[in-house]
Amino acid sequence: MSAQTEAATSAAGKPAGPAPKIAYDKIFQIGFNKCATRAISRFFHRHNLTTADWAKGELAQDIKASVEAGRKPLEAWPDVTVFSDMEYVRGNTVIEGYRYFREIHAAYPGALFILNTRNVEAWIRSRSRHGEGGYVNTYRRHYKVKADQEVFDRWRIDWFRHNLEVVEFFSGERRDQLFIWDIERPDFDRLSDLIGIPLKAEKWKTVGKT
Repeated sequence: MSAQTEAATSAAGKPAGPAPKIAYDKIFQIGFNKCATRAISRFFHRHNLTTADWAKGELAQDIKASVEAGRKPLEAWPDVTVFSDMEYVRGNTVIEGYRYFREIHAAYPGALFILNTRNVEAWIRSRSRHGEGGYVNTYRRHYKVKADQEVFDRWRIDWFRHNLEVVEFFSGERRDQLFIWDIERPDFDRLSDLIGIPLKAEKWKTVGKT
């Protein structure tokens, strides 16, 4: 399935109308999960943009494998405009595809990057409940720590470090390639100006809340 992965199709279905022409080649969400990643995907889908969200971890796996092999990431989804929730967390494996934002930018220099954000403590609480605790267990093994609180401390550090790295990278001449999406106070007027199409706030709906 070239236009959308099976997972993305099952989440949103085929766009209802023709895709609008936007000012960027692609859109990549590069913030953490449990920051409205699925809601962001569906918001763009409701504006007739083709989206791929999570795809059972295939997006993250492809990014990592492609970067390590020196290939362009995400070439298997040529018709997709918006990529979100690019991670794979299962068993003992953690792949955070959004951390490869520099490599993704090098491969797609005409793309828009979205740093989705929220209150960090609310984010940690939400993430801790994800997968009925299985998500925390995977990260505990990944970090090689024994206590959940140690995982939460690492998440908090990772949160600020990653966000700072993104903002530093997308400064200067790259400034207009970054949109910071505060999911509690989204600025749809600014986003509309950036991508060049009108966006309707009423199409923004929260999904998958924990």
